[in-house]
Amino acid sequence: MAADSDKADSKTTIPSQLIDKAPAYLTLLTVGIGALAYFEQQGKELQQREAEYRAMKYKDTLPLYKEICMLAAQISLAKDREAAQPLMDKFHVLYYAQLAMVPDEGVREAADLFLNKVEASQSSGLFPDPDIPVYVSMLAEACKTSLDKISAQDAPPSAFGLYCVLVLFAVGMLIILCLLLVINRLYQDRNSSPPAAIDQKPIETQPPSKP
Repeated sequence: MAADSDKADSKTTIPSQLIDKAPAYLTLLTVGIGALAYFEQQGKELQQREAEYRAMKYKDTLPLYKEICMLAAQISLAKDREAAQPLMDKFHVLYYAQLAMVPDEGVREAADLFLNKVEASQSSGLFPDPDIPVYVSMLAEACKTSLDKISAQDAPPSAFGLYCVLVLFAVGMLIILCLLLVINRLYQDRNSSPPAAIDQKPIETQPPSKP
């Protein structure tokens, strides 16, 4: 009998223990959802600031690339060395003063190749060299690639999927909590009901036998 009562007590206390811990779990889950939403908002703000920075950098870099490519094209079309020299002077100013601050190795490498080709053709007396326009195209392509890198913007990974999972988990926890409340109520009703009356038959007594 004692063992049966212990089992009954353990059955009645298990739902109560789970119900007591459920609010703590829900609180932790709510805090997690709030933290996730906060970091999602911070990521969007960081993305916005990065987009503004990229737009400003693109706006500052585009005029430099256009001017240096225009000078390179004019140099390649110059009729002789004397006509190309003023353009080369402007190109050198842009190359050493502004292009050196551009952190793009591809553009600087293309500009170096162009300068080396022009200076080599001037030194050899073969200017204008018919191969110079090829280096102009290489420089323009490098500038275009650099601008594409600046304007490109990769969206940070969104936590929307994880947010939905946590919300669904919270809903599931609420459903489980409601079920536990129902189960606990059923156990309480079962334990509080009075025991069923035991039918006892009256004991028949026999009259004493006569001697």
